[in-house]
Amino acid sequence: MAAHWHLERFYGLAFDDVESLQGYRYGGFAPISLGQEFVNRRYKVIHKLGYGAFSTVWLARDRSNQGLVALKIMQANASSKPSHELAEIHIPRSLHTMLPRIQDLSVDVKDNFKVIMPSGEHQVIVMQMAGPSLFDISDFPSRRLRADLARRVSYQVADALHQMHGAGFVHGDLTTFNILFRVSDSVYGWSDQDIYDNLEQPRSSKVKTRSGEKLAPHEPTYLVAPVSSSKWRNSQGVLQEGVVIADFGQSYFKQPPSDYQPEVALHCMAPEILFDNRAGPEADVWSFGCTIFEIRAGTPLFAWLSDSSSALVKLMVRMFGRLPDPWWAAYEDRNKWFQENGEPKLRSVWEGRTERLEPIFVKLSLEKKLRAIGSTENEERTRSGLGPMIEPKGMALCDEEVQSLGDLLGKMLRYRPEDRITMEEVIRHPWFTARF
Repeated sequence: MAAHWHLERFYGLAFDDVESLQGYRYGGFAPISLGQEFVNRRYKVIHKLGYGAFSTVWLARDRSNQGLVALKIMQANASSKPSHELAEIHIPRSLHTMLPRIQDLSVDVKDNFKVIMPSGEHQVIVMQMAGPSLFDISDFPSRRLRADLARRVSYQVADALHQMHGAGFVHGDLTTFNILFRVSDSVYGWSDQDIYDNLEQPRSSKVKTRSGEKLAPHEPTYLVAPVSSSKWRNSQGVLQEGVVIADFGQSYFKQPPSDYQPEVALHCMAPEILFDNRAGPEADVWSFGCTIFEIRAGTPLFAWLSDSSSALVKLMVRMFGRLPDPWWAAYEDRNKWFQENGEPKLRSVWEGRTERLEPIFVKLSLEKKLRAIGSTENEERTRSGLGPMIEPKGMALCDEEVQSLGDLLGKMLRYRPEDRITMEEVIRHPWFTARF
């Protein structure tokens, strides 16, 4: 998520891999400092792990056992609900209670509390420490996971989703942003200095106002950058080749709450969310299909060129053809790009005095997208600087994998929710275990 440094109030920040200063307002992000302590000095902030639209995530020392934990500190405006009503808290706890086998596949919420700061009252969720997301580790768009690792972590996510759906849970926001690598067991015992030696010292940049006026109490005196993806990727023995699912803020059990509004990254959004504003387990299957492609390819299936849902639907129709009714009639831009049968509109092209008609754009297909993986990369096959988890450049998919993965994704990415395969069928697909 890019930071916005066009804001006239501030200047001079040294890096841009941090949250936007726009978020530091009353009701927004909590201004956190390194060394800050919470709950009678039990938790001490020692580094930063990441940030999102509604929270920042910090690495902290739990002085009750000297272990390392992650503190997810929600924006004040997102902290108004009682803890027992926050899906981010009660869904992971329910999963770990009801589904013992999922404990290695989803984040564990260890504690939660509220803290009052100049920016408001903030919910703080104490979770197990985890590593970078799949999105971060692949450093989109130039890197992707090793082929065997891509299938392994995809299966782990499939297993977790299968268990969740079987017990009546829906995740609701499955993307590569919300799938995190597990850290090695030895990391939990690291000292602060071990963290700095094996990863990096915290990088901070002082916040200054252009006018020289004093910062408001809810504005941070400096911003801290998260541990960089290259440090995670190149540090030996820090990450396991296994993942956990995180971010259950859009999750629910059995039935969505009465005030539920589906929210998922646009490039993973199922058509029933776009047109009907509903998200069930079938929407998880669609999102997971998009996520599998992104894990294997290193780029999204539907590359986000804008935040326009119309642009996403255009890509869907280019790839899968005409939408079913009544969605087709609800797609307002259909006549701009497509014929009534879903084929691209035609345009006149003159060759000398001869006129011919040709489509205004080429159609897409899953097979073409899969065959393009690796074909546009530099053919140099060295692993230098890539880290052991990353696929050598220029490695294309073999014909057998194109057919197998295309079959799986084609069944997961059917327009009608009822036509998609279930997670029970997904986990049995041979793509996960085949040796290509």
